[in-house]
Amino acid sequence: PPADPRAHRSTRSGGPGGAALAERERPPAHDARARTQRAHREAVQRVILAMRDRFREPLPLEALARVAHSSPYHFNRVFRRVTGVPPVQYLAAVRLEAAKRLLLTTRFSVAAICFEVGYNSVGTFTSLFTELVGVSPRRLRSVDTAVPAGVLGALPEQPAAADPGGEVSVRAPDG
Repeated sequence: PPADPRAHRSTRSGGPGGAALAERERPPAHDARARTQRAHREAVQRVILAMRDRFREPLPLEALARVAHSSPYHFNRVFRRVTGVPPVQYLAAVRLEAAKRLLLTTRFSVAAICFEVGYNSVGTFTSLFTELVGVSPRRLRSVDTAVPAGVLGALPEQPAAADPGGEVSVRAPDG
């Protein structure tokens, strides 16, 4: 007679001998969790590098999620969990750091800098810059020319970075 199909199912689902088999096949839960967290950090680091390389381009959430090989919804949650801020806010910080550098090292107009760093509206750029930096783009430039050494030396070489240990940090704006 054929083997009883119920016996096969009970072994696979935890019946006699099934628990021992399942233990050998599955890694401990903490190993899987650690691998997932590492994969999330690596995906976020890929996206941060893409943001730095391509900040001048339109980078909607969907494009960033593709870099992370994830759905937009899942990517948004993972990015926020790893960095502490949403990806759109992080991208704004990258763009504003580039704008500060251009304001302090070039004579480009505020409008030209706005478009150079990936914004499509001078009004939006100026409002966001003023809110997050604390002074308007024109004011930053005028303050820098009034200070003998300038403020460029106080700016980091790169915007918020991922350290070698995989931790990512960014300063979130107040409010």
